[in-house]
Amino acid sequence: FLFAIGWAGIFARRFYAAPHFLEPWPVVAESAADSVAQGGQVLTNSLPLLYDLNIALARRGLPADPLPGWTTNPAVFSLYHAPLPPNWARGQVLFVRGVNPIARQWTDEAYTWLLAHCRLQSTRNLLPDPAFQLKNRFFPGTLVSPYRITIDRFLCPASP
Repeated sequence: FLFAIGWAGIFARRFYAAPHFLEPWPVVAESAADSVAQGGQVLTNSLPLLYDLNIALARRGLPADPLPGWTTNPAVFSLYHAPLPPNWARGQVLFVRGVNPIARQWTDEAYTWLLAHCRLQSTRNLLPDPAFQLKNRFFPGTLVSPYRITIDRFLCPASP
């Protein structure tokens, strides 16, 4: 009975403490790979995205690692490789942010830098966190967004 109730909460995408495996990273990776194929760049704080993005890039014949996992495509930047190289942002930049307390400072710094140097074209929020208010009440200041995934599209100067 408890097993059935637990899985019902997971499939309903509510009442579950860690919905990481429910996040639509493969879909986001396909969109990010399309952006790279069109000459854009991707910046992320998400390890699951890097994994799925490597597969999506290889499927398109773009530079990717031979084994699925961490991508080394020159148009993909990870906030785990801080600091970012100088003059990295040019043209279309897709900034994909997931819930990641480890890279939070780097994520905030990168977002602030992009807002100061580039033009924000669009923001898309995916997978609302139904427990956001409750988490903020008991753990104030630990969460930044009521969404599990935020995708910002920036247009940066050709040569920063």
